[in-house]
Amino acid sequence: NQLNQTAIEVNHQFDRFHFNEAAKLIYEFTWSDFCDWYIEIAKTRFYGEDPEKGAIAAAVSIKIIKGILSLLHPFAPFITEELWNYFKDTKDSDLIVSPWIKGDISQKDEIADSSITLLKEIVTAVRMIRSQMNVPPGKKADLIIRNVNGNKSNIESFDVIIKTLAKINTISIGEDLIKPDQSATAVIKKMELFVPLKGLINLDQEITRLSKRLDELKTHLTVIEKKLANQSFIDNAPESVVKHEKQKLLDMNDEFDLIKTNLDILK
Repeated sequence: NQLNQTAIEVNHQFDRFHFNEAAKLIYEFTWSDFCDWYIEIAKTRFYGEDPEKGAIAAAVSIKIIKGILSLLHPFAPFITEELWNYFKDTKDSDLIVSPWIKGDISQKDEIADSSITLLKEIVTAVRMIRSQMNVPPGKKADLIIRNVNGNKSNIESFDVIIKTLAKINTISIGEDLIKPDQSATAVIKKMELFVPLKGLINLDQEITRLSKRLDELKTHLTVIEKKLANQSFIDNAPESVVKHEKQKLLDMNDEFDLIKTNLDILK
């Protein structure tokens, strides 16, 4: 789905003769979506116990690589043609005469995009906690997710991936779960993520981390509140921009309240 969307956007930039923007889109997709995320997710299939899932992941990986080579061909024709020979099927033509990848807007899947975004945010949040708190790479932690807001089935479907990419031992999901003592906290889409730190980190560091985030939120909230209090901004900015700022204010206030509560508990 992301390859399809990238192809659509790249073609749009080519039509505008914005070749630098087209190259930037290909670069971002290749490194950020494919290398940073899909390959890491695919590894859970490659080394998993289900050979069929592994074969599907391999086939999808090759399809994406071929798509990337196709999009890159106008910029680097010789090296992409050489690499194409390693991945093409016997029925495939040379890359230079192969059909151009245009993308299909009808194949856009917003539900799939939303699910993958949720997965990325959860894994990134846990990784950030582990990194900031200097949790040893070899140690696995537990993850508690409270207030899942209808995302329970999505999260459960990513169970193996989250455990592998975030180095998690067990995942507990529920609306009324109690926050464990001495737990690091992150807020994702109004969901609370708790990583028990007992035996893993220094409690004083977690208090410092939450205090820093609270100070950041105070600054951001002040900026947004001033912007929304400016009648000129309200009158002249597009309605979608004003709506976005108001929603951002609500979300940040929610995060501020949750973090402050958790910080008070730790102290």
